[in-house]
Amino acid sequence: METMDAGAQKVADAVFDLVSSVVPGRSGREFVGFLDRIGDAHLRVFGSLTTAVVGLLDIAGAGVILGDAESPVLRSFGGTPAELGVLDEIQIRWRQGPAIDCLARGETVQAPDLDTVRRRWPALAEPAAQVGITALAALPMRAHDGLIGSMTLVRTRPGSLDPVGENVVQVLADAAAIAALRDYSLEQADTRVHQLQTALDSRVRIEQAKGVLAARLDITPDEAFVLLRNTARSSNRKLTDVSDDVLSGRTSVKQR
Repeated sequence: METMDAGAQKVADAVFDLVSSVVPGRSGREFVGFLDRIGDAHLRVFGSLTTAVVGLLDIAGAGVILGDAESPVLRSFGGTPAELGVLDEIQIRWRQGPAIDCLARGETVQAPDLDTVRRRWPALAEPAAQVGITALAALPMRAHDGLIGSMTLVRTRPGSLDPVGENVVQVLADAAAIAALRDYSLEQADTRVHQLQTALDSRVRIEQAKGVLAARLDITPDEAFVLLRNTARSSNRKLTDVSDDVLSGRTSVKQR
């Protein structure tokens, strides 16, 4: 493998420092726990990561497996080329391979030749050989409080990762993990803000309708609320919908 120069290392460190400066509001454990609910659009960073890594290093492909050692669900993402996606699915199905061991250990795992692959992960050896892959490695992807996945790297000739190249890729992998967690955190925050705003708007409309009814019928606000609630129940409608009708004059709520 070609040795990465100091300039590449500085760029990688700068990227990592920039992304790390934004502390996410959600944890890596929560991210992993909701993998089955997170849309692909929020994982685009991993596709960019694998493309960048293949361009930087002397490797044939890279792919990401999201999850951790305790995850009942593992998810592959961003594999390039397509053959690597198949290998990642085999790792997930059989729970064996460098990515799986990497999740368990939290450190880089390497198999510099097919004999090593065959000895350590029998289910992976033949599929790898069929597509010309002769060496594999996996690096952990860390986001603040723990692992959220691992990245598999494959080569078409025997050999281990160059130490400097491995360090650069590790920095980029961690930066991508933090970026994904940040994106997820921001989405969750936006969702919470929207839910709170909706609840607040609903409450305001109900309070306004209470005031209108209280003034119109010369009753207390609490009595007006009971009328609104009973009308909503009897008509099988939402309280906010009945309130909107009262405010617009479309519904006349009467005392019983």
